[in-house]
Amino acid sequence: LASFAERSLATFDRARAMDFWLGLAALALLFLATWRWYGLAAGLALGLALASNPYYLDTVAVVGAEVIFIPLVALTLLVLARGMQRPAWLPFSFALIGVSFLAKSNGVFLIAPALLAWAARGRNFWRERAFWLALAAFLVVASPLLIRNVRLAGDPLYNPNTRLLWIDEYEVSRTEEFRQQGASLAGYMRTHTIADMAERLVQGTGQQIELLARVMGAPLTSPIVGYAVLALALIGFVAVGPPAERLLFGLTFVGFVLFFGWMTPVWYLPHYTLPIVPTAYLVAFLTIGHIGGWGAARLKLKRLQHPTWPHPVAIGVLVFVTIALASALGSALVRLEIPPAQESPEVAALREWVISHMMDSDRYIIGPEREFRFEWYTDMPGKRYSVPAMSNFAELQAYMDAYGINWLVVTPRQYARRQAVFEDWIVYHEPDKFMYARPIPGWEMVDYDRLGDSVDYLIYRRDPDAPQRPVYLRETSEHVFRLGQPPAYTADVNFGDAIALRGFDIASREVRPGQEVELILHWQRLGRMNIGYTAFVHLLDEAKSRVWGQQDKPPRAGAYPTHQWLLDEVVSDHYRFTVPPDTPAGTYKVEVGWYDLATGRRLTVQPGPGVPAGDRYLLPVTVSVLEN
Repeated sequence: LASFAERSLATFDRARAMDFWLGLAALALLFLATWRWYGLAAGLALGLALASNPYYLDTVAVVGAEVIFIPLVALTLLVLARGMQRPAWLPFSFALIGVSFLAKSNGVFLIAPALLAWAARGRNFWRERAFWLALAAFLVVASPLLIRNVRLAGDPLYNPNTRLLWIDEYEVSRTEEFRQQGASLAGYMRTHTIADMAERLVQGTGQQIELLARVMGAPLTSPIVGYAVLALALIGFVAVGPPAERLLFGLTFVGFVLFFGWMTPVWYLPHYTLPIVPTAYLVAFLTIGHIGGWGAARLKLKRLQHPTWPHPVAIGVLVFVTIALASALGSALVRLEIPPAQESPEVAALREWVISHMMDSDRYIIGPEREFRFEWYTDMPGKRYSVPAMSNFAELQAYMDAYGINWLVVTPRQYARRQAVFEDWIVYHEPDKFMYARPIPGWEMVDYDRLGDSVDYLIYRRDPDAPQRPVYLRETSEHVFRLGQPPAYTADVNFGDAIALRGFDIASREVRPGQEVELILHWQRLGRMNIGYTAFVHLLDEAKSRVWGQQDKPPRAGAYPTHQWLLDEVVSDHYRFTVPPDTPAGTYKVEVGWYDLATGRRLTVQPGPGVPAGDRYLLPVTVSVLEN
């Protein structure tokens, strides 16, 4: 329907309402079909299992194909099962496969199980009229998408995600090389052995089974129940029901699990295998009934072996539950109001900014994640790009140069997905979000989110003459990026391009033996660190041959290790140690530095004005030890 839509919140609201009612209608049809062909108990059990499954509800509660696709696949399989027994149903069932294919390209997965199940009925299946009518029904219904795919890509079953089959992780699809060349089976086999491929399939299938168990046990919040339901479904695929139906349901289940098992390194989300959950539930419930009948036969309970009419009490309970459910559903529908879609203040502010500042000739980056989805419901100026998978900002700069991109919008989810690109320039920290930004050469931060208590986006404009100054977006009592008050002594000492000493304060420069030397050192993170370093403060005699007092400790007594510091964050720490009683009177020096406690290796001091190279720094003050 996109051809008839317009980019507006009103159209978006209509799409949400349409999805809701179509999804509800599909679920009602699924319930009625199950009731008609498998009994009321099976229909109620399946309907309640889906209606109480949080994975199903979360998946269908968005504007997307799944709200229609999931119940449609289940309904198609039920009709196909009828078609295996009554060939007159087969064309209608293949028409439903076509509708499933129109809803989502994964609907094509139903063709192979349907054909195999139909072929299992007899050797000359292709001679039956119903078979050719079924194929014709699929082609007619699916023709709009088939024709479109041929015109677009020369392949009637074209799916842009097919290229993702031959990569090992989703981020590869965000690289420029993938965008230009794609991926193929031949290329994948050049870099992977058969053993590698088998291992990927086995591991992925195991993860999909684990995920399915969580999904199927979700109504009772128990994966153990989910595994039990899965086990019952697998038993049913083998032993319960007509052979063609078992083959149809079983092959569809196995096909989805194996395909998305292979795709697990790239896609690992529950909604991909949710289309097979309704029939898995149904087969599990039928298996329970079959086991119950078998048990009744073993116990010679004739009434339970061949029940012709339920007990009056059971009838009463069933009628009561049905009336209660119908009343609750009717009341909910009468009172149902789908609230209109609304922009968050941050999204509205960014949308208005883009519209008022950018022109149609501009090119800008926002993404790959789209927490700001305003382009769905409003026409935006300029051309939008997203950040490919890269390892640093220099690569992004080259990409923006190549495509003439002159605006860069940075958002939280984008930062999370591309942290390696931005972490040397921008500080993001929950719950405060964007807090600080270093100057980026050739780019000027022209605006940022000024609403609320957190900063949700940053806007950069290409400018070769941009002033090179940091931007302090948000500072808290826990995290600061500049000294509040100048220290008594300033310094600029670089320890291994990881930590800098920006200054220090000393309580007293004269002490007596037995008294304490107290300092505050003001450190600042310079670069990436994955080690929690330990600071040392030593009191040395004039010959620098003996330590007469010291304190070695990680920052804030280990409460805030260096690898957790934010970019350019200033951390002030107190140091205190006692001058031994036998310390002779005289003038002493104080050395400071950092080392790795695990190896004892010190960070080297980078030479600079008034700062010699070495593995320590002597503070430019002396401490006088007086006689007692």
